[in-house]
Amino acid sequence: MNAAWREVTGKWSYHAARTPEDTKKAHAHVRRTVGETVERGSVLLNNMAGSPKQVAWVVIVPSLFALAAYKKRSVSLSGAVGGWLVAFSSCLAGFEFMATLLFFFVSSTVLTRFGSKRKRKLEDDYKEGGQRNGLQVLCNGLTGSIACLALASIPSNHWLRPALTAAFIAHYACCCGDTWASETGLAVPGPLTQPVLITSLRNVPIGTNGGISVIGTVASAVGGLCVGLCYWASAA
Repeated sequence: MNAAWREVTGKWSYHAARTPEDTKKAHAHVRRTVGETVERGSVLLNNMAGSPKQVAWVVIVPSLFALAAYKKRSVSLSGAVGGWLVAFSSCLAGFEFMATLLFFFVSSTVLTRFGSKRKRKLEDDYKEGGQRNGLQVLCNGLTGSIACLALASIPSNHWLRPALTAAFIAHYACCCGDTWASETGLAVPGPLTQPVLITSLRNVPIGTNGGISVIGTVASAVGGLCVGLCYWASAA
């Protein structure tokens, strides 16, 4: 006897299909439901038995991401492991989330290498490429990863999705803005990069916590804006 699904008070219940047409309608409904909850490569945590393509997406892409970062000396070994975990959670949430993470990583890596000679003179503990460790990676990505895991575990029409998405974008906008500001302020010489303490507006040495400069502030705003634009473009 064929199996099908019947709509009862807005929900679907299992019952014996009377005709082949019932079975076709049931299968079409299941495909629509899956299509609504698994979008653009995302794999829900409550439906981990995904297709091979989905499994490959959440395993291979983070692995390539972590390996590339480690080979470029942007992260240490522990940083690569942390990067894999962050990328894994982003892939679970969907393509646009991983694309946003990738933009943050690539742009920040480029700016970290920018002006390396000047940074080497200003920073006693300067490391080529940044070489962030696991703790630094998780500090930068933990909040965004929590939002991604939450997004991956709820349906696409859940009322929390807009808030969680906004939290993800805001998190990486702040991270990107902070990185762009600090790396630009260290790399570019001149009066516009002279930092002042935000509480007193007095001049302070470059690299002082709480110090801001004109160039750094502009770079921070542009970095945050670019994260939002990247998410918008990849989600379109």
